[in-house]
Amino acid sequence: MFPDITVLAAALAARTPREAVGARAAVMVCLRDRGGGPEVLVGRRQVRDGDPWSGQMALPGGRLDHPAEEPLAAAVRETREEVGFDPLGHGRLLGSLEPVDGGARRLVVAAFAAEITTAVEPEPSDELEAAWWAPFAAYEERLVRVPEVPYEVPAFVGAGSDGREAVVWGMTYRILVSARRLEP
Repeated sequence: MFPDITVLAAALAARTPREAVGARAAVMVCLRDRGGGPEVLVGRRQVRDGDPWSGQMALPGGRLDHPAEEPLAAAVRETREEVGFDPLGHGRLLGSLEPVDGGARRLVVAAFAAEITTAVEPEPSDELEAAWWAPFAAYEERLVRVPEVPYEVPAFVGAGSDGREAVVWGMTYRILVSARRLEP
């Protein structure tokens, strides 16, 4: 389902990254492998009025603080703020993934991947209900219905550490699929 971290690292090192022109947000795909295959750090967003991604599964990330902020700096800052650790302080940057267009929201999101090499666990901020390392081998890829749209969407579906079903769809799904498609 998801490439081995060494395969992903080689693929990212072999390509020329496409600059995320006009990026107004950035995310970090934090990966680790503790012997059972790749795990991806995901979080369930708090339910909040006016938040278009309220309650959805997400990668650590958010908006750039100002137009001069570099997307990588924003992804690192947002990871620290949302899950309580610096991904580059607890691992290494693998590279940048393809930027994602947020569609109707007209939001370009820069995406980066980091391998987390320490035993750090997420400590969710008040922006997240929960955060955990998702063993993506245990997540099923299928079409699902979500309340936000009137049609089925592709998603990764599995159990969350909070005991609820985790449906990873939308931009988060597209970012993970773009990483999975990389080849060295």
